Amino acid sequence: MTDKVELTVCAGCEDSMDVSDVTNGADGKDRCDSCHRDSHFSCDGCHDDCHNNDHRDGEDGGDYCDSCFWEHHGECYHCCGTFHNDDLQQSTHYTYESTCRDCAERYEQEEFWDCGSPVRSDDYNDVGSSRGFGVELETSFCDGYTDWAKDGVFGADEDGSISGVEFVSPPCSGNAGLKAIQSFCDRAESNGCEVDDRCGVHLHCDVNDHDADDRKKLALAYYYTQDFWIGCVDEDRNDTFYARKVKGSRHSYSNEYDATSLRNGDDYPYQSTRYFWINWDSYKKYGTVEVRLHHASVNGREVCNWVKAHTRFIDYIKGMSIAQVTRVFGNESPVTIMREMRFIWGDDQLCEFYASRMRKNNIAV
Repeated sequence: MTDKVELTVCAGCEDSMDVSDVTNGADGKDRCDSCHRDSHFSCDGCHDDCHNNDHRDGEDGGDYCDSCFWEHHGECYHCCGTFHNDDLQQSTHYTYESTCRDCAERYEQEEFWDCGSPVRSDDYNDVGSSRGFGVELETSFCDGYTDWAKDGVFGADEDGSISGVEFVSPPCSGNAGLKAIQSFCDRAESNGCEVDDRCGVHLHCDVNDHDADDRKKLALAYYYTQDFWIGCVDEDRNDTFYARKVKGSRHSYSNEYDATSLRNGDDYPYQSTRYFWINWDSYKKYGTVEVRLHHASVNGREVCNWVKAHTRFIDYIKGMSIAQVTRVFGNESPVTIMREMRFIWGDDQLCEFYASRMRKNNIAV
């Protein structure tokens, strides 16, 4: 009696084939040997059999999967170009980021300087949190900035993605830190600093007091409240290249970015680039979580309110459990999340400020 042949269909050419001839692809699909070779490559880093969708051309001529590519390559902090690690060097200014040789040489020739000493105080009734923070304010025009900014605590830095200067605060905390930001913004506005839609406000919040479970809770809370925060800023900042929305794509993260993976995965999400609205890549470098979402501004009230909103939010989430985070924020709309924020922030003026922002974006609250 002849053994029964079990057949399947190739995901590539759609021909029938014996299951014994199947080659399992990196994407989990069955293919014949020919189609498998057409759709896969051998990574020069890990030497795994990888799908072409995960392929990146290395500056050294190698073929890499996305994960190995970023082990051998990096982004220049200034021009945002991608270079092999051999062509990057450590910056000497405050960020200690990687910089390509051309930008490093140009940086030394321009009028840039480090930020000053940390600005901290134990009095934090205005900010509403003792958590450390810092801001980066990108501008499109700031003629004569050396005349009025160099004697302050903010640093001045180059960024290849903007036409002006990026002003960087020192590490701050308490009311003194908030006042330093307000004071700088007042001077920037009075000296004619301008912004455009290529610029943004980046907020760093210190999370060195978080253990692994705390970081998971915070990543999950930001995942659930993403649309709420997007509703709090100008629409032209929604899902831009430098502040991308989290969409759960394997092309964005090494692992699926969803509620389950955040609860069960590593202590914070791995990101292949810093260009997401909530950037966890900054944690391994500075012990901060970076919020890149806010539209460009040198308005002190806007920037300081953003500091208050996130530092208070992070404090509150730290005291919750993962189950509580899911129950309170999971599958909720921006409108219902705003109701919870009113309790978390405990500040009527702050709540009304962002409620008006959401109404401007046609979100009824």
